[in-house]
Amino acid sequence: MEGTALRPPLESLQVQEMGKTILIIEDNKDNSDLVRYLMTSVGFEVLTAMDGPKGLVLAAEHLPDLIVLDLTMPDMNGWEVAEQLRANPKTAEIPIMIFTALSDSENRRRGEEIGAVGYVTKPIDNIAGFAEQIKEILS
Repeated sequence: MEGTALRPPLESLQVQEMGKTILIIEDNKDNSDLVRYLMTSVGFEVLTAMDGPKGLVLAAEHLPDLIVLDLTMPDMNGWEVAEQLRANPKTAEIPIMIFTALSDSENRRRGEEIGAVGYVTKPIDNIAGFAEQIKEILS
């Protein structure tokens, strides 16, 4: 009954500003599905891209309120995606939250340099805390 274990902490989170959209750029379907589930459970609209190029297109078309970005993806890594997002005037100001298995200080520093509003390492240890962090970023 894994699903019931998630319900109590998430039900306590109330999203006050409905209609906020989050774009998840993550090549691992399980990770993407988990974040999608968490965010839709608390009222956010969610778009997903399984690679960087698709993520760039969705970001420019939909102008989400937040991008949750994996760093280790094939073909175009998260740093390259972030660089292109920042170079495009349409997407330059969209907040980026890094969502990665890379926990070293060098990658965290690079996240700060690109102006990331958060840096979350996988796996997510505190599901309610993760959802609350995103809610705070978007409030």
